[in-house]
Amino acid sequence: MKQLIYLLGFILLLSVVSTSCKKNDAPNDGDNTVKSMNDLVISQDFDWKTTKTVNVNLILPDDDYSQIVNIYSSDGEELYYSGYAVIGNLISTKITIPTSVTSALIIYGFGEAMDPKVVEVGDNIVLDFNSFKTVLKDVSSVDCGCSGGVFSLTMRYTGSTQAVIKVKEKKNLVTLYCGTVDPDGTFTITGGSKKDGRFDNTIYFYVDGVKNTQMHVSCSVSLLAGDVYDDFTIISGVSKNNVPLCDGTPPPPPPVDPPPPVDPPSTTTVNFDGCLAYEDLWPGKGDYDFNDLIVNYEFNVTKDDQERVLNITGVFTVYAFGATFYNGFGYELPNVSPNQVISVSGYEIQSGSIYSLATNGLEENQSAATVIVYDDSYNILTHPGVGIGVNTEATSPYVPIDSVIIQMVFFDNGSFAPGGPITFNDLDIGNFNPFIIVNQNRDVEVHLLDFAPTNLVDQTIFGTIEDDSDVAQQRYYTTANNLPWAINIPIVFEYPYEKKEVTTAYLKFASWAESGGVNDTDWYEDIAGYRDDSKIYAPPSK
Repeated sequence: MKQLIYLLGFILLLSVVSTSCKKNDAPNDGDNTVKSMNDLVISQDFDWKTTKTVNVNLILPDDDYSQIVNIYSSDGEELYYSGYAVIGNLISTKITIPTSVTSALIIYGFGEAMDPKVVEVGDNIVLDFNSFKTVLKDVSSVDCGCSGGVFSLTMRYTGSTQAVIKVKEKKNLVTLYCGTVDPDGTFTITGGSKKDGRFDNTIYFYVDGVKNTQMHVSCSVSLLAGDVYDDFTIISGVSKNNVPLCDGTPPPPPPVDPPPPVDPPSTTTVNFDGCLAYEDLWPGKGDYDFNDLIVNYEFNVTKDDQERVLNITGVFTVYAFGATFYNGFGYELPNVSPNQVISVSGYEIQSGSIYSLATNGLEENQSAATVIVYDDSYNILTHPGVGIGVNTEATSPYVPIDSVIIQMVFFDNGSFAPGGPITFNDLDIGNFNPFIIVNQNRDVEVHLLDFAPTNLVDQTIFGTIEDDSDVAQQRYYTTANNLPWAINIPIVFEYPYEKKEVTTAYLKFASWAESGGVNDTDWYEDIAGYRDDSKIYAPPSK
């Protein structure tokens, strides 16, 4: 199809450009000798981050700023942001992306409303669409079809009475839409849990809490505008490469002067994921194999067209823990007050545990919204009876990975929580604050470097043994030579075997750390010369 060829050609050109701009193409003058973590010379200013939070400021076309904006990786494979202008034609938000990313692809509207635009990524992304094109394209001749999965759907509710409509993905029950809709009212859902913004293969439609119908949206079954699914009719949709769905039987016209919708009529869902690797002997140093807990996280944040957060689904997958301690895991949303969350569900906490939860499922006595995902890693992955922890030694049986799925509700039954809504920009999901609770002692938490502890930590532990935190300076979880107890990586981390230091397994790690994060920003990738695979845990399937 014309549009498919156009977009594929554009992405191919961008991939060539972005490859030529990679920081790692610069010569590395550092010492490539394998070093111990304790021998590294680290700047006190180095934050150990493999991601960066970028401020996004976009000015949409003056003549039409009602359409959606999607920000992708330069190859078009990963969706960083999807949303609408809230104040006039302005979009101001944050995205968190790998530090190795130097360019991004911005697409305004569906159906080639404007040419895709590649932009450089530094500390900010700034783009004025009016500066390079002011007239929207005529999309009447664009090809149509359903191919590669669905990215957006506009639906009409044909029920006889006003109802609370929810749309969820089958996988992990990610909530894509929640709102009160009148008879013959329409609503739009954009973005799913797939990394590129597609919906998962099947979505469910609920009316007043009762499942009404389901829809297969992978495009293995044809979808047409006008298709009817019980009380819902497809008005329009968009599949891969911005291709609109073809028209089938036209849907019935809406009634004359329909009442305005009770809630904002459209939602977008943004995915943010990564992997956390911990040492658990704080305030003493560990062995720096960074495998005392390996947990992958995937957040799916659904928001309305005013950028207010409606729901967050968090999927936390435990891959391994090389620990004898019975550690718990949780996270804090530093900018969210507990009274802004209606409910939290899905956590795995045994009765009689050390945690006290409020009626909405958050941990009590915390000034910021704090979720305890689980209370003990040993309850998530069963110890095989031999070895240190689970999945860290070649001589111990492999235990299949397992996930805990957290559902956070911010909007339900037509209302936000008593504390009011939180916007996506203020949520700043890319800077959520994850931590482990060490060996069933609620006083002891381990966080990423310079991430503050929660209210329940024993502050007297800071500055003891090998911890060099300075609470007065808001400097946390660092040694005297600025080593961390945890790292956050933007992909699933293939972690070292037990007692194998990360510097010996990942041969560019030392160069990255000693350069203050300038060199080898993609040190964690599986690239020739980057790894010693003999020191990296290999599950049986590999």
